This record gives sequence, structure tokens and C-alpha cells, in this order.
Amino acid sequence: MPNKLADQSSPYLLQHKDNPVDWYPWSDEAFRAAKARNVPVLVSIGYSTCHWCHVMAHESFEDAAVAQLLNDSFVCIKVDREERPDIDAIYLQSMQALGYHTGWPLNVWLTPDGLPFYGGTYFPPTSRQGMPSFTQAILTIRDLWQRDRAKVVKGGQEVAKHVIQAADAAGYPETINHDTMQNCLRALFHEFDKQHGGFGKAPKFPHQTSLEFLLRHYRRTNDVAALSMVELTLGAMAEGGIHDQLGGGFSRYSVDEEWHVPHFEKMLYDNALLLPLYVDTYRLTGESFFLQAAAGIVRWLRTDMLLHNGAFAAASDADSEGVEGKFYIWTAAEIDALLSAEDADLIKLHFGVADPGSFEGANVLRIVKTDEDLAEDLNLPIAQVRERLQRAKEIMLDARKNRLAPHRDDKIIAGWNGLAFHALAYSGAALNRPAWIKMARNAAQFVTANMINVDGTMSRSWANGMSTANGVLEDYANVARGLLTLYGVTGEAKWADIAWNLVEVTRERFAMPAASVSMTHQHPPISSPGHVSSLIRRAIRKCCHGRSAGDLQCDASGRHSEGAGDGDRGSDGRCTATLPAPHRYAFLRRGAPDSTNPGVSTGGPQHHGTTGRRQRVSGPVGSTWLRTYREGIRLGDDGG
Repeated sequence: MPNKLADQSSPYLLQHKDNPVDWYPWSDEAFRAAKARNVPVLVSIGYSTCHWCHVMAHESFEDAAVAQLLNDSFVCIKVDREERPDIDAIYLQSMQALGYHTGWPLNVWLTPDGLPFYGGTYFPPTSRQGMPSFTQAILTIRDLWQRDRAKVVKGGQEVAKHVIQAADAAGYPETINHDTMQNCLRALFHEFDKQHGGFGKAPKFPHQTSLEFLLRHYRRTNDVAALSMVELTLGAMAEGGIHDQLGGGFSRYSVDEEWHVPHFEKMLYDNALLLPLYVDTYRLTGESFFLQAAAGIVRWLRTDMLLHNGAFAAASDADSEGVEGKFYIWTAAEIDALLSAEDADLIKLHFGVADPGSFEGANVLRIVKTDEDLAEDLNLPIAQVRERLQRAKEIMLDARKNRLAPHRDDKIIAGWNGLAFHALAYSGAALNRPAWIKMARNAAQFVTANMINVDGTMSRSWANGMSTANGVLEDYANVARGLLTLYGVTGEAKWADIAWNLVEVTRERFAMPAASVSMTHQHPPISSPGHVSSLIRRAIRKCCHGRSAGDLQCDASGRHSEGAGDGDRGSDGRCTATLPAPHRYAFLRRGAPDSTNPGVSTGGPQHHGTTGRRQRVSGPVGSTWLRTYREGIRLGDDGG
């Protein structure tokens, strides 16, 4: 029998509507029920394409005995983190304050007044590797609540105080100056993986905004080390298993340092942020390899993510038929059965296909030998090698279409669509691809017609014919930015008008009290205080001497994690007090070197490329950098 999620629109919540757990959606009704029963609240947060969310659901939430224990001991709430990032941010910070690992699924226990006192991510069905089982956690929390309730409440109050104090202590510079930039560069150089590209160790995320920062720095200074870091990272990613070598698009992260084995879910926002990076790197280097990766992202957007209304779906799952990555992996036997012997051998050399493969006996496709390598090793004309590889890939892709595809989350998220139509409009203008600009225009048309309310505010998501949840800061910022890009590319004034209205509403709803006009150097909270449940605000006031729950917010860095870490999210979302006409579009030209802001003197990595054939970039960029799609767009520099 369906629980209380049956009438929700979120695909994630609907995945749980038939659980034996008596789930509530986030609501005051749930907290009233907890107060009436005098039991804690379990808030379980996840999203529809989250692999470990699926695992825990199958192991625990679909288990009748576990569900009965949950129903008897707690009031249980399910939250879609993509639909309600404001709630997610609060409880991520709360768990970090307790010193717990954070990620998704995120399971947090609260007092009936909404104060968090215990939590964790994935709980296994039986204890292992030092992790308590979910049943053990339930029994321990239930017994503690019954035995020493005052201690639990006091602990929740301390967590809330700690989070608020941490928010107060997190200061941001009023201006971004030379020293700020140098410190950022040194940190990136220190974290850079000089062998495989990217930053830090496994699991490895793209960190798109860090790469964009390096490209902007290169344009200002001609610091070749910065461009080399971008080129090595994007090249290694494009050759790796994190890149869908057949269908295009990139998975969310790689579980290893070499970008080989991905976590197979694909997110709209990741690919929207990567598209302009690949386009700009192609235009700076002339390497067609980067152009092919960019075109692959657009192909994936068009074939897999484009909805009938012109907007884009949120994500595609990692799992199919209950197995992670099954849709994407290949055995040598499957390839032999599809292709001629000669082409099968060629494609297996190209992708390093082994028998058995290293991923549960199968292979995650990645480029081990480039077309140039194959032509040289086999003494074949390069044109012939490329033609055979392309034909073989098309045959494999057609065969893959007959497999059961991963679940697609058809929820439309305003901010992520804003990133997508910015990326498509910008890239379409840069490469003279009118079809890409048309896709951007169609997505923008849907979002502006269906997700901006009559009072100028935004809805966060749209699914099953209805808008749900209030928009958060990233929705306003990303949609406004994308609309300004469309205006700059097409000259259609309606996009600028809508964007300007959104900027005005953004300033009214999100600007910090101390901020006057500029949002460039301020970091407003992830959502306005009005978006946080009034129940939470009352709870925080009660334990924190009247402090508003509006202070209990994410620091807008977006550094949330699944597993051992996550990547930076979002865009700069900057707005100004005046709107240039026509819009000044800095990314359409290379900025001149700035003698007052030279590159850091760390030397940086020695760029060696990922194929052994790419050369270090130096000297002026060719005149093609000045090309634009629409004659008359004024090129300018936004200061990087």
C-alpha cells in the first residue's frame, strides 16, 4: 500500500512510495506527528540517480522488518536533495559539525523540534568494516531517546550552536585582489596531479570551476603552466572511462586517479559546466580532440537528456537491471560478436579491451591507443584507421541502444537548465553551430515560461506537470547568466529583460544585510531564510538565544561529498548594477597579458599531454579566437 509519498512529483520520492516505511514528505505535518508521539524524526536525503541510495533502499527500506522497526520508533521523512538543497545543506553542515562523514544517502535523526543529534550516510544491513548495521543504529538511537532524552536534546542544541558559530566565523574577502588569486593558484598547483591531471587523489572529480579559473588566469597572464594543467586534465578525462566513449557526455566522477572507472551516473550540471571548457581549450590549442569531446556532450544532451518540451532532464542513473554500469561496459566476446575480426581487433586495441576485463570481468572503455598510435603501430593510413574506428563505434552504439537503459530523472531543475542553455548558446556562438543555439533558446523558453512566477520569483524544479519548491540562489544566478548569454549571442532583448528582473529579485531575496549592491565578492547563503522550514527556525531560536535560522546555511562553496569527496559545483553567478548593451562577452576573445598580475613563480607542471603528441601551448593564439556567431557582438573583457 503506498505511503504518504504517492502524491509527490519528485522522481526520487516516487521511487519510495511503495516502501513499507511510512514515509512523509518534508512537511510540518510530519513534525506534528513526531511531537504527538514524542519520538525522534528520521530525515533520509538522497536523489533518484544515486547508486548508494538505491542500495540502501533495497537492503533496508524495502525490508518489512526494518520498516516496522522504523515506523514504531520514529517519524520518517524522505527528501530529494535536488529539489530541496536548502534542507540538504542544513543537515550536511550539522553532520559535519558532529564530525561525521557526509554524502548521500544522508540519514539524520532529529528531535521532534527539528534539532539534529545523530546521523550518517550509508548504513549496511549487517555490521561490517567498523560500520554499525542500520538495525543497530535504529535500536541504539531508540534506546538513547527513551533512556536519556535530555542528553539527546542538549546534544542537538550544541550542534545547532556549532553550525551557527561556524557560519559566523567563515569570513570572505570584500575584494578579490592579487594576493587572493596567487593563493588560489598555489593551492591548485599543490593539489594538481601532474601524471593524470585533475586535483587530489581518488575519487577524482572534474572540478570544473577550478579549470575555468585557470583558463581565465592564462588569458590574463599567458602563464602556460595554467593552460597546461587544463589541457592535461581535460585530455586525460576525454580519454578515460569517465567519458562515455560511444554516446558522449561525462560521468560524475572517477573512483580511481586515472579517470578509468567512473561512478556511472551522468549529471546535467557536470556536463553543462564541462562543455564551455572543452570549447575554449579547443580554440586555444587547435586540438580537435577537445572539439570532439565537446560535440559528444551536446550529442548526449540532445539524444539522452532533451525532453519533449525543450528543457533538459536532471540526470541519468548509474544502474541498469540493478547493476552499476551494466549499460556501459563491454566484454571482448560482445565486441567479437558485433564486428568483423579485423575491426574487433582494432577497437580492442584502441580501448584496451581485455579478456577478462578489469571491471567485474568486463571492460570500461577508455582510449589506450590513439588513432595516431594505431596507424603507426599497424602501418596503416591514418584516414583508414579513423574511418574504421568510427564505423565500429557506431555499430557498438547501435547495439547498446538495445540494452535496458539506466533510469533518467526527468525532473527539470531551473539552475541546471540555466547552466545548460548558457553552455549551448556560448559554445554555439563560439563554433558557429546554430543548432546548439536553438537548443539553448528552447530550454530558456520553457524555463522562463513555466518556472518564473508572476511575482518574479523562481521555482526550483518542475516535474509531472507542476512546479515544486522555491528557487534557491543557484537557480536565480544560473538562469540569469544563461539568459544574458542568449542575449549576447542572439541580440534578442527579451532575454536581457527577463534576466534583469531576475537580478533585481535576487538582490532583494538573497543579498546579505551588510551588502549594498554588489554580489560579486559577497557569498549569500544558498537559499533565502524564507525557504527554510519555519519549524527549523523556531527550533534554532529556542536553543540559540533568538538567532534566526537564516544564519544556518551552506557557505555556498558547494563542497559536498559522496564517498570520499565531491567536486565544486555551480558557477560564479556574478551580477552587476548596470546591464551593458550589447552584452560584453569576454569569453569570445583572449585577454591580453596583464603585467600587474603575473603568473605565480612555481613553475607548474611540465605539460606532456595525454597522448604523447600534444605540444605545449605558447605564444599568441590565432585569429580564429576572435570569431563570433553573430556579427555585431561587442567583444570585451570582464576582468577574468
